[in-house]
Amino acid sequence: MLPATDAAARHAPDSVERLTIGPAALAAPVAPWDLADPRAADRAGVAVVAGDLAGWLAAAAAGPGVAAGHLAGSPLVTVGVVRADHVPPAVRPVIAGCDLRVRVGSRTGAGDRLFNLESDPAGLAGVLAGWVDRIRAAPDACLLAAQLLRAPRPSLTGESLAYSTLQGGPEHLAWLVGRAGRARDAEPGSRVAVRDGADRVELVLSRPHRRNAFDARMREELCDALDAVAAGPAGRPVVLRGAGRSFCAGGDLDEFGTVAGGVDGHRLRLARSVPRRLRRLSGRLVAGAHGACVGAGVELPAFARVLLATPETTFRLPEAGMGLVPGAGGTVSLPARIGRHRTLQMVVTRQPVDAATARAWGLVDGVVPADALVPELRRAARQLARDGGPA
Repeated sequence: MLPATDAAARHAPDSVERLTIGPAALAAPVAPWDLADPRAADRAGVAVVAGDLAGWLAAAAAGPGVAAGHLAGSPLVTVGVVRADHVPPAVRPVIAGCDLRVRVGSRTGAGDRLFNLESDPAGLAGVLAGWVDRIRAAPDACLLAAQLLRAPRPSLTGESLAYSTLQGGPEHLAWLVGRAGRARDAEPGSRVAVRDGADRVELVLSRPHRRNAFDARMREELCDALDAVAAGPAGRPVVLRGAGRSFCAGGDLDEFGTVAGGVDGHRLRLARSVPRRLRRLSGRLVAGAHGACVGAGVELPAFARVLLATPETTFRLPEAGMGLVPGAGGTVSLPARIGRHRTLQMVVTRQPVDAATARAWGLVDGVVPADALVPELRRAARQLARDGGPA
């Protein structure tokens, strides 16, 4: 499920070992990373906490708040590795404090939802090398994503602040420099088609020639449409879907580096926030995903009460590779569906998640044939209107 990249496969094993500490270190009064020199040149951005069950029991024995406090305040992305076939209740809260978790043992495939991945011993090195390689490539973005997701109550305001911080950071600026500039052509026509029926409102992203890439005009039209829905008849369901080959291919890359950043960008994101409006209407929102759903194309529909996908749909969060965190509400909408650890897994790996995996994780509520997607969305909307419950 988490294949190592080619670069990760070339990673020297001792580079991972150098970043590894035993879980018993979490029992100390001072966190191990607080003893490191913050001016060190090697900004790996990650610590691997790996050990057998005895080490994790030692961490748990220090008291419920010691290890958890160290992990919650870590200035590094933490990867917990447990070498055991069975994980007893006493150590599960400590392991849960790690940002990513792997169980290593002879019995795999048990489906323990505490862990991002269950691995046999032979496969562990490749998994860790892959994760470490990705985090080291974007340590600032991965850390801020992890810290956002650690919060007891994820916040759209916090997400926007982190996004604004990273817009002026070295990782995003390097990504902008590495991109070839492209002239932006004027595009006439609406970005969002509003189909207002007696029993529902359908909002259709209508920029199919760009796979419904999310730009400033689409944001403005969606905000206006969602405000009109909120001001209309109470309880009327909203269906959100996309025209063309994909629901939404994420933010329009041609606009990156051309719109406001910093405090001005933060104010704009809060004032004209599609995620905030979708969250307000989430109890009556039905969404359909198809094709390659990227960035905002994953984050926005995840606010829905009912989210359906077609079998060929994939979901991917590429933002860390651009030096950013998810900026369309993903650090709020996705943890509500799949938990913070799966969300960070998507952020760190930047790998697509297929529809079957998305269904197993709870990212989507159902997978339906492509030609049945629109009828099924309308059926779900009718059921919501009828009894307020999911279809």
